[in-house]
This record gives sequence, structure tokens and C-alpha cells, in this order.
Amino acid sequence: MARPADPKIKKLLIEECLEIFVDMGVKDFTLRKVADQLDTSARMLIYHFGSVENLYAEMILLYSDKEKIRFQKMLDDQQFYNLQDFIGYNWKAYFSPTRTKMLTALIDIYGQCLRDTEKYSYFFQKILLEWIEFVENLLNQKLNLSTVSKNAWATLIIGTCRGLLMDFLATGDTKRIQEAVKLFQDLAWNYQSIDKGQEGC
Repeated sequence: MARPADPKIKKLLIEECLEIFVDMGVKDFTLRKVADQLDTSARMLIYHFGSVENLYAEMILLYSDKEKIRFQKMLDDQQFYNLQDFIGYNWKAYFSPTRTKMLTALIDIYGQCLRDTEKYSYFFQKILLEWIEFVENLLNQKLNLSTVSKNAWATLIIGTCRGLLMDFLATGDTKRIQEAVKLFQDLAWNYQSIDKGQEGC
């Protein structure tokens, strides 16, 4: 009977593999090449992950968990009272020219998992639905929105910011992207102003 994998060793491997992936890119990323970089064997990586596709998913899920902690900490240090401010903080958490290489690598992984959404349904559960729930909970902590509005706004904020991020990574057009973020914030401000006005009727 095979000995179960040590979760501590597996987590360390995922972190090391992610660093290698960022430098190597999806085109050259194979278990054999990664094993050579880690001075181990491809068989050991297969033992822990089963396939390179599973390793892709594990890398981005670990990174996603770290991002939630970072985002929560950032918001704990900020005061915000409206959707406009929250969108600004959310975009700040996404956008950083110094993280471009990492973010490009993560989108590569995302694309690999999209090739088989049924197989990687757990991946999309955590990277999409759980992130929406996470943002919805953040909105619930600070803003007085209806349950339906919080869910819809969490979905819209996540989808819009990720889409704008992909645009930035593809074009590098910071000015145009920042103007789009500002417009999104203004639309959110207008919505919340109308919503509050209706509550007072």
C-alpha cells in the first residue's frame, strides 16, 4: 500500500514549481524539466500531482489562497464606505506592474484548465465561485446592500477586474485601463446613490 503524500512537502513543491513556472512559461513547463530544476525525478512529481495539468491547478489554487489573505489584510487597514472605494481597492489588489510576469503565468494556467472544465470543476469552484463569495462577504462587512445586490456586485467586480487585467497584460495600456476602472467606479457610485435614494422613499 502506497504511503500517503506529506502535505507539507507537497505545499513546498507547489511553491517551488510556481516560481519555476513563472520563469519558464507554459510552453516549456514539463514535469521532466521541472524535476531537473528541483534536482528530483519526474516520478516523484507524478506521485504528488498525477499530471502536469493537476500541478497547474494546485499552483494557482495555492496562489489564490495567498491572494485572499493579502486582500483581506489590505482591506483591514483601509476604511471604505461605498462601492466606488471598494472597486478601487480591489483593482489595486489586482494591478501591479511588478507582478506582471506572475499574473501572465497564472492566466496561462487558467487557460490550461479551461480545456477540461468538467475535470477541473473543483478548480473553477475555488477560483471563481469561492472568490465571488469572498468578495460578497467583504461587501457585507462594510456596505449596506441587499443580498441580491451583493452577489451581483461581487460577480461584476471580479469579472470586470479580471477582464481589465487581461487587457493590461496584453496591451500594457495603463492609461486606458485606469480610465476604464474610473468609469466603473463612477457607475458604481451612481448606482449606490440611486439605491439609497430609493430606500428613503
